[in-house]
Amino acid sequence: MTKKLTSLMVCAVLLLSMTALFGCGKEKAADVSIELGSSDIYDELTRQEAIEVIRDEIAHWDGVELHKIAYMGDEAITDENLAWMNELGQANGRPEFAEVIGFTADYHTPKDEEKAGAWEPDTEMTDWQFWLARPEGGDWEIVTNGY
Repeated sequence: MTKKLTSLMVCAVLLLSMTALFGCGKEKAADVSIELGSSDIYDELTRQEAIEVIRDEIAHWDGVELHKIAYMGDEAITDENLAWMNELGQANGRPEFAEVIGFTADYHTPKDEEKAGAWEPDTEMTDWQFWLARPEGGDWEIVTNGY
C-alpha cells in the first residue's frame, strides 16, 4: 500500500511539474487587459471575436509581450473607415467588406535586436491600431495595423 501511495504521489508531482512547465507561456496571456467598452453597434461576443483575431496575430510576433487591447468605440465605426478598409482590401484582392471595427493595443517589443526587426528593441508600444473588417456573413480579418 505504501509503495502504491508513493507511486501515486510521484505521478502527481510529475503531472503538476509538467503542467507548470508547459503552462508558463500561457500565463502572460492571462495578464492581458481587455477593454471591451460598450457598443450600440456590436455585441460583446462580436467584439470578443475580433479581439481573438488580434491576439492570434500578436501571438505570432516572436518576442512581443501583449499588455492591453481596447475597443476604439462606436465613433470609429464610420462609412469613411469602411470605405478605407474596402480600398485596402481591393488592393489586396479581398472581397468587399460589410463591417469595420477598430482596436488599440499596447505591447512590448522584443528585447533581442534581431527579433525586434523594424521595431526599436525593448520598447513599450502604446495605442497601436488594429483595423479589422469582414464581408457580409464572414469572419473578422485584420486589414491594417500601425500608427
